[in-house]
Amino acid sequence: MEALAEMIVLARSECAGHSVHTSRLHHRHFPELWVECESPIAAANHLLNQLVRAMDSVSGIRARESFETAIEEVKAFAESLRASELDEEASEQPHSEAASSIGRRIGRVLGRSMSTKPLASDPNG
Repeated sequence: MEALAEMIVLARSECAGHSVHTSRLHHRHFPELWVECESPIAAANHLLNQLVRAMDSVSGIRARESFETAIEEVKAFAESLRASELDEEASEQPHSEAASSIGRRIGRVLGRSMSTKPLASDPNG
């Protein structure tokens, strides 16, 4: 990932109104091809599309090879982002399962389901 971080530049930014957070991404060899999206993964996917499209208009073998290398590096970067996102989801999942399990146990102890619905005897419900 460190080698990829040297080649792929990811910058977090905001829109002009400071209400939407965006991710701006470009490859160091092709700074003129930059993208701005709502997440780093979406930006990586969009940058891949831009690189492939730009490679179609290149005629030299060396230029094509540098585009192919950049495409492979962006693909690897996107995969590392997906893997880290899956790791975060996996680490959060046991906590949510434990919380719902505790809620079910408390509901059984109290003799009713733990839900957000008001009880039938609730005058406000």
